Amino acid sequence: MSYAFSDVNFIPDKIGQERDQEVRKKSALKYMIVLFSLVLIAGLGLFAYNLYTKSKINEIIKKAEEGSGKIADLSDFAASGYKLGTRLGVIKGLLEIRPYYANLINEINSQTPSNIQIDKIGFSGQADVTIDGVSNQNYAPISVFQRNLQGSDTGYFIDVKLDSAKLNKDDGSVEFSLKLVLDNEKLNAKRN
Repeated sequence: MSYAFSDVNFIPDKIGQERDQEVRKKSALKYMIVLFSLVLIAGLGLFAYNLYTKSKINEIIKKAEEGSGKIADLSDFAASGYKLGTRLGVIKGLLEIRPYYANLINEINSQTPSNIQIDKIGFSGQADVTIDGVSNQNYAPISVFQRNLQGSDTGYFIDVKLDSAKLNKDDGSVEFSLKLVLDNEKLNAKRN
């Protein structure tokens, strides 16, 4: 059985439309609340991440400042270390090129006759040596001394010349000066 007014709606259309609008409003409000909540949670997450990142950046800045302080402290050491290294290099260079004077003095001493007294040994440049002394008797010991130096087995002396000689008539002694030219290669080879 069918009712004659079964498909007839006795509720005014306006009320139905208002109900539909109400449902849509509630639904939109729910979506807005959910969307707002998601945006709020995302914003709080970004805020927390920002704070975390700032704290890490501050830690890194502190470490960098500490490192800069240490570097500044070490830069003084670096400068002094560089100066010391430079000086050490210069000293090593000087030690390598200088004649080995101890061997030279020993050789001069061993070649000196007993009646000659050496007063002064002077060095000028790398290879020139001056010996000033006194012979107690006459000119003969000076000549012996000169031949001893020239004939030395060490080969330290390239040239030995009498530069000056002055006779003291009172006691017969002779003040003399010898000029020597050294062979630095042989002199330096002896020390190695």
